[in-house]
Amino acid sequence: MLNHKITGIAISKGIVIGKAKRLDFARNLNELKALKVFDPQVEKAKFDLAKNSLIKDSERIIEKYKHKEKIKSIIESEIMFLQDEELTNGITKLINNGKRCEIAIEEFFETYLELISNNGNSLSIIKVNDIQFLKHKLIQDINNVETDYTTVKDKIIITSLLDTDEILKIHENGALGFVTEFGSNLSHSSIISRSLNIPAVFGVNSLLDYIQDNDEIIIDGYLGNIIINPDRKTKSTYKAKQKLVDEEIKSYQDFKDTHIKSKKGTKIRFYSNINNMIDLENTLINNADGIGLVRTENLVHEIEEIFEEDIQYDIYNRIAESIYPKTVTFRLFDFGYDKLNLNDEKENNPALGLRGVRYLLKNKHLLEIQLNALIRASVNGNVKLLIPMVTFTEEVNEIKNIILKISNELKIQMPKVGTMIETPSAAALIEQIVNISDFISIGTNDLMQYYFAADRNNEHVKEYLDYSNKSFIHLLNRIKKVCVKKEKELVICGQIASDEESLKLLVNKGFHSFSVVPARILFLKKTLLQ
Repeated sequence: MLNHKITGIAISKGIVIGKAKRLDFARNLNELKALKVFDPQVEKAKFDLAKNSLIKDSERIIEKYKHKEKIKSIIESEIMFLQDEELTNGITKLINNGKRCEIAIEEFFETYLELISNNGNSLSIIKVNDIQFLKHKLIQDINNVETDYTTVKDKIIITSLLDTDEILKIHENGALGFVTEFGSNLSHSSIISRSLNIPAVFGVNSLLDYIQDNDEIIIDGYLGNIIINPDRKTKSTYKAKQKLVDEEIKSYQDFKDTHIKSKKGTKIRFYSNINNMIDLENTLINNADGIGLVRTENLVHEIEEIFEEDIQYDIYNRIAESIYPKTVTFRLFDFGYDKLNLNDEKENNPALGLRGVRYLLKNKHLLEIQLNALIRASVNGNVKLLIPMVTFTEEVNEIKNIILKISNELKIQMPKVGTMIETPSAAALIEQIVNISDFISIGTNDLMQYYFAADRNNEHVKEYLDYSNKSFIHLLNRIKKVCVKKEKELVICGQIASDEESLKLLVNKGFHSFSVVPARILFLKKTLLQ
C-alpha cells in the first residue's frame, strides 16, 4: 500500500527518508504458528535451556563482582525473576495448551505487563522496560539471535523498544533515524534521542505489523508521522521539506553568538544538559552559557565505575575543563525508578521509593566516592553540585555537611550546592530550601509527574502532563518569586525548557535561565527572536 501513514509520539525533530531495517528479537510469530511439527517436551526444553543460559550468564557476572554487594543485588533481581515459579508455570501451561515456546513467552509477558499496568504496581524487582528486555533476551537465546549493529548504516530502525545503550550503538553505526512501538517523550531514551539530534518517533501502535525490511519510509519527527512506501509526489514533498529543514538548521549558526534578552532587558541564559560526551561536544559547538545539568548516572557505562573514584574523576574533570571558565552543574547520582536501580530489596512502587538523595543517604559509601571525585574536579572553581529528589530540608543539610567534610579533608574550597525541586513537598518548602541552597533547579519532568499524579513513562496518561495548566504555572511562579527575593539563581530543567511553545510561555512569565538539550540551543534562540 502506497502512502500508508501511521502516527506516534514525536520525540526528536527532523525529517528523514530511507529504507527500513527491523531489529527483531525473535522469529515472526505467524511463521511459528504456521509450523505443524509440535512437541511440548521439545518446547519446554527450549525454554528451560534459554532460562538456564541467562541464569548462568548472570551468575558469572555475580562471581566476577562477588565483593560488591550492590552489583550483586542488580543481577540477583534478574535471576529471581527467571527462577520465579509464576514465570515457569505460566509458560509451561501455555506450552501444554499447544503454544510454541516463543509464542508462550510472548503471551505470558504480555499478560504479565498488562497486569502491572492495570494495578499501578511493580510486581517485579525490575522495572517494566527491563521485563520487556528480559523477554527479548529469552527469545534471542532460543533463536540464537545476536544483534549486528553494523547492518543499520543508512537505515531507519524499526523495533519494539530501545534502551539508551542500544540508541547509542545504533547512532554510532550510522542509522538515519528510528521508530519504536513503545516509549514516551519523557523517558530517558527520548532524552538521549534528542541529544543525538536524530529523527525519532516512539509509541507507534502495532508498528511491527506494518513495516518490513527494506520498505521505504519517511520519518516526520515534527508531527510524529511515519509514511510507509511513499509515492513519487509524497517523496518529492518531503524532500523539499527536508531541504528547508537542513537550510534552517544551517541558519541557526547565525545565532551562535547572539545574546537574547527578555522584554525587561534581562539576559536569557541557555545552559545545556549532558547525558554523554556527544552532548559535551554539542554544548561547545552551540556556545551554551554553561552546563546546567550533568546526569552523572548516565555517564556510568559499567556498573563497577560507580565504585571507582579515579574513573569518575577523569570523566568529571574532562567536562569541567572543557567548559571552563563557564560553570558546570553536576547532579549527584539519581539511581532508582526508571534509571539504574541498585536497590537490594523489592519495591512495589519504585517511582515513590528509594531514589535520588534517599538512596544516596542510605548508601553513603557510594555518595562519598562520587563526592571525592567531584570535589577533586572542582579545583578551578567552576563546578557546582546539585542534590536530586529532595523532600525535606534535613536531606539538604546532611548532604551539605558531607560535602563540607570531604572538601576540608581534600583542602579544596567547597563547591556551590543547589537543590533540585522535583517533589511537591520540596516546592511547598521552597522558602526554607532556598535559605540553605546556593541555587535552585526545577526538574520539571518529575515535578509534573508527582504534581499531576501521572507516570511520565505511561502513554495512557500523557495528556495529564500539561505544563500550561494554571495551577502548575502558579507553582512555578511561587518558586520563582522566592528565588528572586532571596537573590538565588533559578534554572528550569526538563523537556518543557527545550520545547519552543513552553519556553515562550516561561519567558513571558519571567523565567530567565534554562537547561536544555544542547542541539536545541540555537533553534530556541531563533524561536525567541521571531
